[in-house]
Amino acid sequence: MRFRVEFSGGTFVLKNVQDIFVPLEVRGAKVECSKNFVLEENGVLIKQVRPGETVTLHFESGGIFRVKKELKIEARASEEDSDGDGISGLSGTRQ
Repeated sequence: MRFRVEFSGGTFVLKNVQDIFVPLEVRGAKVECSKNFVLEENGVLIKQVRPGETVTLHFESGGIFRVKKELKIEARASEEDSDGDGISGLSGTRQ
């Protein structure tokens, strides 16, 4: 099986800690992540990502000639004034 990773985009905007789904296609590669994750048919569900955090996905092919690839997923903090107090950014509360 040939090594292939197809991914479009890499930044998510989060208001609080949450799971994020990263759509990607992975063929012939072992997947590792800097966070807990679930590999699904059409992507990766990364668990409990915090605003401001960068998550790294590592891919490695099998066989004699190993191919490696790394993707960084950036979770930016939302600058929206979600609690209406006149201060943008995180309100300190979780949903």
